[in-house]
Amino acid sequence: MFRTEALVNQHEGAAQGNPNPVLYALAATEYGESGNATCDSTRGKNVASSCVFYDVTQGDMDVNCAGIFDCYQPSGANGVLSTSSSSDKPAYGAHSGWDFATGIGTVNVENLVNNW
Repeated sequence: MFRTEALVNQHEGAAQGNPNPVLYALAATEYGESGNATCDSTRGKNVASSCVFYDVTQGDMDVNCAGIFDCYQPSGANGVLSTSSSSDKPAYGAHSGWDFATGIGTVNVENLVNNW
């Protein structure tokens, strides 16, 4: 995000400080309560040109793990993050709006800077 912050600072003519309040306000406006289908990243090239964020709505967190809690280890020393220790069940799935897997999505930097 550091390069994005530099572009925002350059566009605004001064340092903007902590970007989180503005980022989350823009995301709340764009996604609302139930997401924004026109900004869903699964649309590919057909995503709306006005989107500040592309909402990632598919997938989950596939991370290596070791241990007995939330880690499925069928064999070997490393397992995969799971909501079960006895079977592979996706953890922290992506969905419309903010989620643990992707946060507020990916950024269209030009739209972010222009909507700051």
